[in-house]
Parts: sequence; C-alpha cells; structure tokens
Amino acid sequence: MRFHPKYVDMSAAFPDVAFVSVDIDTLDDAVLDRIRIETVPSFLFFRDGKEVARLVGVAHKRPGKPIAAAIREHLLSERRADRRHGEGRGQRR
Repeated sequence: MRFHPKYVDMSAAFPDVAFVSVDIDTLDDAVLDRIRIETVPSFLFFRDGKEVARLVGVAHKRPGKPIAAAIREHLLSERRADRRHGEGRGQRR
C-alpha cells in the first residue's frame, strides 16, 4: 500500500479513531458493490456504524491533509455529536 507509512502516522496522531485497512483484492465483488468501492485509494469514515464521509483518489503528495481534515470534521467534532443528540443549542454541559 502506497499510503501505509502515512496511514500508520495518522493512526498514531488520532488514537481515538480506529483505522482499518482492507485489501480489496481479497474481497468478494458483492462486498465491493455494497460499500461502493470503485477507485483506489478510497477512505471511508464511519461514526456510530454509519458512513459520514468518503475521500476517493486522494492526492499522493500530501494525502494526510484531507484525511486529517475529514477526521476532525466528521469523527472528532463534539458539536456535531451534541447537535445529533439534541444538546448544544444554548445549553452547557
């Protein structure tokens, strides 16, 4: 995997996020169809079991930048989680 060293660095930088790598050559076509993988690399971001973002065909020069931005926006954003649970609108915890 071309991104493997960066992927390892990113997993160390975001210890609260689970990173999973999948070799698509070992997956059944039905699985690829279900998760809609058409381009490599594809990075799928899940929160609470639901896909919340996807990056496809990340540039090779600085792949960590858009991945880190997606993690911060979709996985680490407390404000988004609070809104989803009815908190955060003028309320303090």
